[in-house]
Amino acid sequence: MIVIYTADVVRGTTNPEIDMNSLKFTITEAFLSELDSEKVYGTILDKIETGEDISPEDMMQLIVYPLAFKDREGKQKAIRRVIEVAKGLKDDKKVVFILKCLMVFSDKVIRQEDARHIKEVLMMTKVECLIYEDAAKDIAKNYLKDGDSVDNVVKNTGLSKDIVIQLVEDIAKEKEQ
Repeated sequence: MIVIYTADVVRGTTNPEIDMNSLKFTITEAFLSELDSEKVYGTILDKIETGEDISPEDMMQLIVYPLAFKDREGKQKAIRRVIEVAKGLKDDKKVVFILKCLMVFSDKVIRQEDARHIKEVLMMTKVECLIYEDAAKDIAKNYLKDGDSVDNVVKNTGLSKDIVIQLVEDIAKEKEQ
């Protein structure tokens, strides 16, 4: 049996053995606090961006990625990153698997808006997602050009904060040209 501990638990704080005199049970422990989460995320992101298929191991690492952060905000940011990465997969079955597992694994920390976003992604076809996201980006750019805050744009468009920040950077580059 293997027990996977979130980043809140570190090696040395648990007891991997249960001794009941006539029976001794040893657990194999895995500590997400020891995972190089950014390296894992970067490797998987590179595979997806180059069109390479991701393995079942990659999928599991992506699913537990948010739990490799100790603080709530880090976990929530990672959840949003996983949603965006999963949307980039070509295999809809993998998208569904990753997003459903993400909901289960991150149940205690996932924000309501992220859960709704996962539900929307699961309900839309790939083409519908692309059309929606393109339209949402256009709307977001208009909000940003009118001086709205990043948080307000995130709230009103359903786009992730990472995407909206990228749009801010894109708008700044356009103004420079």
